[in-house]
Amino acid sequence: LSARLSYVPTNFSSEFKKEASANTVVSDLGFIIGLDYLNTALIGQENEVKISLSAFKDNRLSELYLQISGSDNILVNKVGGEATSTDTSKPSFSIVAAGENHWFLKNLPLESEDRLLIPVSFSLKAKNQDKEDINFRLVKREGEGVEMVLWEKTISFEAVKSDLNLSLALNDSKT
Repeated sequence: LSARLSYVPTNFSSEFKKEASANTVVSDLGFIIGLDYLNTALIGQENEVKISLSAFKDNRLSELYLQISGSDNILVNKVGGEATSTDTSKPSFSIVAAGENHWFLKNLPLESEDRLLIPVSFSLKAKNQDKEDINFRLVKREGEGVEMVLWEKTISFEAVKSDLNLSLALNDSKT
């Protein structure tokens, strides 16, 4: 940001100038976000997406909100959280419901190699269309009504109505 002010005082014939500048550094989130999910979702069954937060380096965001949105056909059943850390000296990561399809993520580590898993369980009520989209957002709230979207991802599922469910997982990963 740079500002330049030019002015001429009364009873002077010379012009005066004043300049000022300020710099800021824009960086990334300070951690890596990953999604693990199947590309199909069974109608009337519980389906899962795992959100992983890892490699916390110089993180300055200790509290965020997770917002999940989709069509009226998608019902978010449960959002849970677990940390792989065994360090009990720090406050433990937790997830608190903060309204419909909003969750408050608190006590994110500032620096850690631990991996935080957030399993999201959802179900589809009916097969209205072949594809269903779910939108995930991480939001920082600055004040009343002021939100900054820090990360957003929309994933599409193929809606399947079947009595048979086959899934393949390798090393605990579905992708």
